[in-house]
Amino acid sequence: MQNWLKLEPVFKEMIWGGQRLKENFNYDIPSNQTGEAWVVSAHPEGSSMIVDGQFQNMTLDSCFKEYREIFGPGNNKTFPLMIKIIDANKDLSIQVHPDDEYGLKHSNSLGKYESWYILDANPDTKLEIGHHAQTVAEFAKMLKNKQFDQLLRYIPIEKGDCFNVVPGTVHALCAGTLVYEVQQNSNVTYRIYDYDRVDLNGNLRELHIEDSLNVITAPSKPENNNLSKHDNEAITKLIDNKYFTLHQAVVNAQTRFDFNQVFITCTIIEGSGFINGHSVQKGDNFVVLPNEKKLAMTGQFKALIAQPKLENM
Repeated sequence: MQNWLKLEPVFKEMIWGGQRLKENFNYDIPSNQTGEAWVVSAHPEGSSMIVDGQFQNMTLDSCFKEYREIFGPGNNKTFPLMIKIIDANKDLSIQVHPDDEYGLKHSNSLGKYESWYILDANPDTKLEIGHHAQTVAEFAKMLKNKQFDQLLRYIPIEKGDCFNVVPGTVHALCAGTLVYEVQQNSNVTYRIYDYDRVDLNGNLRELHIEDSLNVITAPSKPENNNLSKHDNEAITKLIDNKYFTLHQAVVNAQTRFDFNQVFITCTIIEGSGFINGHSVQKGDNFVVLPNEKKLAMTGQFKALIAQPKLENM
């Protein structure tokens, strides 16, 4: 049985997208307004294609549903993670995500717990995360009065920073940011403010004020980002939350990552080399099944390794 699934990304054009996915990862993007590469996706709005082996030309969604048992124990029929690489060429909308309970009840979707790893950022780039209102009512009043300078919380970022973005956290990526994102398999987003931008038809983009106010956390409690750098460590755990873990692997010669029970995803973000005998290079994305048991890595590269929690399988 095939244990190594190499994937083809699904691309999404966005009003705020650019060309960085081509420039940085040599992806064959559809236009110069490409905002997202869904590099590991089994979502109905775009599932990654398996490009080789016995599952070649199957979508990851179809493979997971048909061969559920090879991905690990559990009864979940929905692939639990989605991995994106996002090119924020312009500011994204100010937004918030619901938790599972609210998302399922009001949007027929799981909630969205996500984490970000900053792959690159222009000098002086910032991130909007959190807010300064003490109550939801105060938030609503400041929003109505467009007191954005007083309401929104911006912090500086740089390459290698890592963030946990829990449901209820007001947030937005800002122009000049290239991000790896690991999240629940959900595409639900409530827009709070979008700078009065219009779509291709000249219409203001839809906002979701009522849903946003129903789910935001006030006062804001954004989790601190991890500002320490780990490039001298072979394997570093960056994120550990209720849905998934995220590790960084820095390979300078030989490095090993052991895992069991549940599949992992692997994205090569720098360099090239070999993993378990497979040639890998920057921009490659894989699902590795638990029968593989380890990643034996050689070469000169950096990888991000995400794994769902067993209880979410």
